[in-house]
Amino acid sequence: MVTMPDHGTTERARWVAPAPVLAGALVASIGLLGLVGSWAGWAAPGTTVRADVALGLVGAGLSLALHASSPRAARAAALLPLVAGGWHLLELVVDQVPSLDGLLTVDAPDGTDRHAVTAVMLVAFAATRLLRGAARRPADLLGAAGAVVFTAVALTVATGVVFGAEEVGLMSPTSRFPIITALVLALMLVGLLACYPDRPPVSLLLEPGLVGTLSRRLLPAAVLAPPALAQINHSIETRGLIGEDLGLALLTTGMMILLAAVVGATAVSVRRLEADQRLLSRELQAIFDSMPAVVAMTDPDSVYLRVSPMVERLLGAEPGTLRGRNARDFYPPEIRDELIAQEELARDEGVASTHEYRTTIGGTEREWEMTRFPVADESGETIGVGSFALEITSRKDAERAAAAAQRRLLGYLDAAPDATIIVDGDGLIRYANHRVSELLGYGSGELVGRRVEELVPADVRPTHEDLRLAYMAHPAHREMGSGQELHALRSDGTTIPIEISLGPVETDDGTWIAAALRDVTDRRAADLALREAEQRARHLADHDPLTGVANRRRFESELDRHLGGPHSREGGLLIVDIDHFKQINDTAGHAAGDTMLIDLTLLIVGCLPDGASVSRIGGDEFAVIVSHGGDADIAALAEAIVQSVRSAVCRLGLA
Repeated sequence: MVTMPDHGTTERARWVAPAPVLAGALVASIGLLGLVGSWAGWAAPGTTVRADVALGLVGAGLSLALHASSPRAARAAALLPLVAGGWHLLELVVDQVPSLDGLLTVDAPDGTDRHAVTAVMLVAFAATRLLRGAARRPADLLGAAGAVVFTAVALTVATGVVFGAEEVGLMSPTSRFPIITALVLALMLVGLLACYPDRPPVSLLLEPGLVGTLSRRLLPAAVLAPPALAQINHSIETRGLIGEDLGLALLTTGMMILLAAVVGATAVSVRRLEADQRLLSRELQAIFDSMPAVVAMTDPDSVYLRVSPMVERLLGAEPGTLRGRNARDFYPPEIRDELIAQEELARDEGVASTHEYRTTIGGTEREWEMTRFPVADESGETIGVGSFALEITSRKDAERAAAAAQRRLLGYLDAAPDATIIVDGDGLIRYANHRVSELLGYGSGELVGRRVEELVPADVRPTHEDLRLAYMAHPAHREMGSGQELHALRSDGTTIPIEISLGPVETDDGTWIAAALRDVTDRRAADLALREAEQRARHLADHDPLTGVANRRRFESELDRHLGGPHSREGGLLIVDIDHFKQINDTAGHAAGDTMLIDLTLLIVGCLPDGASVSRIGGDEFAVIVSHGGDADIAALAEAIVQSVRSAVCRLGLA
């Protein structure tokens, strides 16, 4: 809600709330002193202090002090001054109105204990406190009349004391009663006026505008100037300085000059205030007219109070012709109900709201963002509804284009064959495509917002974080497989080998990282199988596939290397031939023959010393190369091989 408070009024009104409490406390204290004095006999010779008057002052003070905190108790306390004043008035009726010689004393000089001013003052005060603001109009008027009477009595007595000081002898010991009376009345008047700040004359004095300025200048002058000038004139005439006619002329002239001075000073202030207001109005109007937006204010009945030129241009209206017309007559039909609902929300519930609308104006489809808010005066009462709308067609088009581009990008990323994640500068995952879920076993969107280090085994997380920070310091594109191989941690706790390619992504929030993850489990298995196949191929190139020992090609190579080496004259060569091997193949089959060859090969290998090797150079022929030893050693090795083979043949029953 927009309000326009007057800070000057707020500053001037700060005394209003505590004034009744403070004034009431002082009046009640004076009344209590009067009660104590009446019981203790503190009165001066020839006078008395009446307990009922003092009790009435106590009640009046309590009524003021309790005005805000406890209205019921305040009204009950006002009965005390009503009873005291009524008792005085009853005495006046019965004993006739006394002489006015002691008007300004609490007790008449003759001690009759009757005083018209006291009675009227107490009754008028009580009537004001009991009836002011009553629900029924006659009672409220009676309370207002009591306020006027009490104000008149208070001002009359205070003026008489202030400007009749020489006559009443302010400095004499017996003059304390007029001074106390004037003080009590002044306190009660201030407290009484502060109880009703929303009513004249306090409301006029607190008014922020021209009325308040005139009231604050003229009212004190009108109240104080005449008695002050009259007292000055009386003093001059009493001393015989001027004649009566001249004194009257001077009195009239002085009043005119004083009032003219007050009016002139007030006029200067008012002119300055009006100039400031005109300047402010022009500035506000200039701002209002220059706004590139739809700005309008309507009264509670939806009638335009003010509109910006843009409203007139959009509606095709002549400048100044919309004011006074009903805004609802110009609402586009397609959004009329929504606009009315938003307007009523601001007007009836005091709630500001912002909505987006799409409508066609002048044959062109446009989009608007409209804020409607209640406008209140300084009292808080809603006086209208403000509207502020900006055309957002271009912005919405840009947003839709950006959203479409984002959808396309996400579509591309989702269609990518590799698992793709995007990580921000803090290491938080901002996006993960569906391939990540398939690869690592996480649900859709489950990884977003989590740290990327959660995807690597715990033992390498510190290292991974260091690598990520180092990459962020110098981001660059890195192809798949160009970096070190990593293992990714799946949701079930297992790991898989992966390769990663990285690339920096510039965003409004800084540089992010796009990472593509590829499972290389199958490729590594294929690589291992290929290496094993290559090893087998190389092995078969120079080894016998049946027995696993060197073949003829390897035999010839090793024989050449031995003969060309430094120990060519040492060692020897044995040729082992298996007799009747063809008979075994023919009778037992080739499988049995192969098994026998394998067993015989193992027997031969078991007989070889260090540095010797065996090769299969034919179907049933083997060659043994011995790199060291003499003829005796070679003969012994040959005999050992023959005996080992014979023993095996005998055990098998093949001899």
